Amino acid sequence: MITKQMSYVNEMYNEMTQAYEHYADKVNRKFWEQDAHYVDLKERLGEYADDWDLHRIESACQEFKRNNSDKNWNSFQDLSLCQAKECPIDRILIDTTRQRPLMIDWICNIISKFKQSKVMAIQVYEHPDKPGYYVAWDGQHTVISLYILITKIFGDDLANCIVPIVVYPFTSLAEMRENFVDLNGDAKQPLDDIDHFQQMVFGVRIDGMDKPKFVATERKQQHLEKYKLFATHHKYSDTNQPGAISRLNEIMKHPAETTLIFAKYFTALNQRRAVDPKEMVMMYAYFDVCQQQDIELSDEYIHQLAWFMKEHFDADFSPHGKFWNQMGIAYHNWHEQHWADITEDDPRYQYPRIQKEPTHGMHYLTACLRKHTDLKVPRYDNNSSFRPLDQDL
Repeated sequence: MITKQMSYVNEMYNEMTQAYEHYADKVNRKFWEQDAHYVDLKERLGEYADDWDLHRIESACQEFKRNNSDKNWNSFQDLSLCQAKECPIDRILIDTTRQRPLMIDWICNIISKFKQSKVMAIQVYEHPDKPGYYVAWDGQHTVISLYILITKIFGDDLANCIVPIVVYPFTSLAEMRENFVDLNGDAKQPLDDIDHFQQMVFGVRIDGMDKPKFVATERKQQHLEKYKLFATHHKYSDTNQPGAISRLNEIMKHPAETTLIFAKYFTALNQRRAVDPKEMVMMYAYFDVCQQQDIELSDEYIHQLAWFMKEHFDADFSPHGKFWNQMGIAYHNWHEQHWADITEDDPRYQYPRIQKEPTHGMHYLTACLRKHTDLKVPRYDNNSSFRPLDQDL
């Protein structure tokens, strides 16, 4: 039976991969550009902005005009942008009413892991009443860390120690506070998991980095490439493409071996679709428990597991998919029996609350596998008392 299943899966997979160039290949190809590639600003925008994006940009430009209609801006030169300068560190002041409290832990982190290439210019405005002095409205932890290096390590004269600053045009203290809040929140686009993932892969392949975390991430990318999968994000508008993985939490926190196992499993399903986020959560959790309990996840094991998931659940872990629907029925039947002798007004009674997560899902999955396969199935222990009834498996 197992041999027949494996033969069928292998045959269908080979047919599928030969029939078309997988979208994943197109996405993953960029990671093999070995040299830095430089483009001008127009080219860079053209790489990402399609006709729809250009319409959105035009709308943003119209909004810019409306928001600034009261300003006398007739050319780009009329804008008062920040200026890069150098300043003796003893001429920098901190307005304690416009900075968050100093975090000594963060100061220690900056100093202990110091890299000169990480030091960013201190964002300041000229002191309105003290000529030659500048008030730092962002970057206080950086400048305090530099102060400590000067005074406690090098013993140099503060007046002779020059630090980079960016001077912003001062309009009002209220605007400086607003800038601080915005530029440390909504005005900055934080890096997503996909950005961290891509940068670590590029770091190894292009820059030759050998940090363990970077190397492990690059190895995960190798596994994705081999099995026609690719990491992405909703901002790239391709999360519905075959092989797309839009949830990277599990990839980022688990070892490369788990990604390899999942890639083999997903390929064995032979379903030309994207990976569902809940599918990542459930299957990584299953494979993780198997590895913790030294269960060998051989290719034969993975193929039989994939066959079972397709046969009984269409391998569908989407929120309204077959797996959760059947698990929900099993949960309700168990709940009625489990609490049959306790009325709802009893303080011990618990209302049914189905969790479409490993919390409940793993108990149902492992019970089904034990009943219908000869696979070695791991024990799953958590705080949930849910144990599906045999007739619901």
